[in-house]
Amino acid sequence: MIQGKTPEITIKFSSVPELPTEGKKVTVEILSENGIKVKAELNRKTLKKQVAKMEESENWVGAMSGKIKSLSPEGMIELESAGIQIFEKKNTNREAKSEGSSPAQEAKSSSAADSDKIKSESAEKKEEKESSTEKKQNEKPIFQAVGIIEGAVESIDNKLKVSIGAESYDLKFIPGHKKRQWSKLEQEIEEKGSCSKTMMVYPQSNINKKGEVKMSFALSSVRTAEKSNSNLELIAGEFKLAGLWQYPPKWNSPCISIRRNWEEGFVSYLEKIEEKQKAYILRANYLPVDWSNPPTEALKYSAETVAAGKKADFVSVKARFESEENKFKVVEVLAEPTQTIPRYLKA
Repeated sequence: MIQGKTPEITIKFSSVPELPTEGKKVTVEILSENGIKVKAELNRKTLKKQVAKMEESENWVGAMSGKIKSLSPEGMIELESAGIQIFEKKNTNREAKSEGSSPAQEAKSSSAADSDKIKSESAEKKEEKESSTEKKQNEKPIFQAVGIIEGAVESIDNKLKVSIGAESYDLKFIPGHKKRQWSKLEQEIEEKGSCSKTMMVYPQSNINKKGEVKMSFALSSVRTAEKSNSNLELIAGEFKLAGLWQYPPKWNSPCISIRRNWEEGFVSYLEKIEEKQKAYILRANYLPVDWSNPPTEALKYSAETVAAGKKADFVSVKARFESEENKFKVVEVLAEPTQTIPRYLKA
């Protein structure tokens, strides 16, 4: 352990692991691209789906992450709480050739085109980077929870469900224009049956009296090749979470608490509805988070912290959703924690 915490590791691999034929939980061994040997216990159904992705894709790379449980004398690293993800790599090879050209002309033309492309791409990237930097500097921090998920969507008892790994989650809608997106997807599923979709969603949690967390997702849009998520800079399974780093009441695990951002027009609407409905709309969205070595400790509310006037820090991170553990795992800090909290609506 390091400073009382179990170290974690992520390795990349490009060879298909052997899939055991039996057992709900199976042990898989993987050799990373740099020669590291790793083994971990995984859900067999989840592993089967990931292996299917490997076999269907011509160009892919895999990533396995988890906490280091042990290291054998032979150098085999055993992981616990491990997860596996597969990403498709884009093929950048130029396949098309100019008709009626000699090999020398083709080579010259290709070289010139490549040179121009590199210059153009370099200039575009520089422009995008400058624009992105300027945009980030001008952006004010807000409460936010949004991400990309990929999974099979099906209709069960007039409700949409999405499968992520071996788990199934409710796929809900947000009133207004977002419901139209949901209704369009529902109609497609009814006509064509279950199918795999990549979607931009808002994660939502519901905690019962026992402290058990039930996750669901609200649909924002179905993603297509033409409609990328470049503005979010996220891949399937990743989320941007920005909120209060704290422990929810009567809960022993830390979370990022998402509140409703202040909107002048929405205040007028809240004044016209019942208190019970208002409280439901403005309730905190507590998202369970696993954060190794956080730069600041999550706040636990108590009589002492309240008396001392302590507040939870506002944090902004990129996190990966771990369906097997039903929580988010921080992979990147997007901004330094701050005591400057964006204005939000309170119940």
